[in-house]
Amino acid sequence: MEDLVPCEHQVAGWHNGALSCVLKNKKGHILKPVKLNANPTYDSSVSQPIKKDNAKETGCEELIPVCRDEREFYEKVRSSSKSDDVALKALIPKYYGCQEVKKEDGSCIPHLILEDLAYGMVLPCVMDIKVGASQDYPNKGKVTNKSKYATQDSHGFCLTGVRVFHPIESQLTLDLRPDSCKQFTTNEVFNALEVFIQQSFPFSKQLCESLIEGLQSVKNWILEQRSYKIRRGSILILYDAKDISDESPPASLATSFINGKDDQKQKPEQLKVKVKMIDFAHVFQAFGEQDNNYLVGLNKLIDFFSKFK
Repeated sequence: MEDLVPCEHQVAGWHNGALSCVLKNKKGHILKPVKLNANPTYDSSVSQPIKKDNAKETGCEELIPVCRDEREFYEKVRSSSKSDDVALKALIPKYYGCQEVKKEDGSCIPHLILEDLAYGMVLPCVMDIKVGASQDYPNKGKVTNKSKYATQDSHGFCLTGVRVFHPIESQLTLDLRPDSCKQFTTNEVFNALEVFIQQSFPFSKQLCESLIEGLQSVKNWILEQRSYKIRRGSILILYDAKDISDESPPASLATSFINGKDDQKQKPEQLKVKVKMIDFAHVFQAFGEQDNNYLVGLNKLIDFFSKFK
């Protein structure tokens, strides 16, 4: 079994929905525990959506899981030649397989081996946004109580974590975990988004343009694909605050959106913005339909950041 290194990494833990001490292997890849039985109603013999007699009354859409867990979904996408899956590969972290990790009690837990999206960043600024007004899935029914996050129902997304470094002072200016985000009002959520784009620096406009470009790539995929409906999925946005200057950038120096590109081919002076889709434990068959639930949140985010271009 490969040697593992505990790492208090500024971004790694966001793969699990919260910053934490996570494991990395010697190659620098992130190890994320597989959520077993994530879709307890999975039945490979079912090929069509199940419609409950009272579906209209309950407002609960019945969905058929694509895979039993996140590992199976990554495996499916990696080996697929279908256009929806080929296009998706550029929008998600690179997947290197699965590895058993032995716990102190001797039991072994399977872990996904994923790309470290913050590799090479000195001051990684990270934002984790869960997308979708509805997070319902089979056996859970429609959530009748108030959403845990202020913007989930009204804007189709919720901020579940954000970490921001000051470009000049190299100090944390914002560090929010999911528990803190649940307490936020709508105004506080949007204030946190404004902090993330470093509005006090001239580079903020270019940062927003690159960020929007990344979100638009995700939106284009959602608009075109008809294979999946994603619940409880997130978008992870990253950039290195060290690349932000307190002066306006030269006209010839543009920001670059990195999605499915080789980072080493980018000029070192460019601000690299990464926008990736993560968290695929609850992915369902779309049966030719558009994933409107995911689309609503994307549109709201693009509209918000467009105000600062």
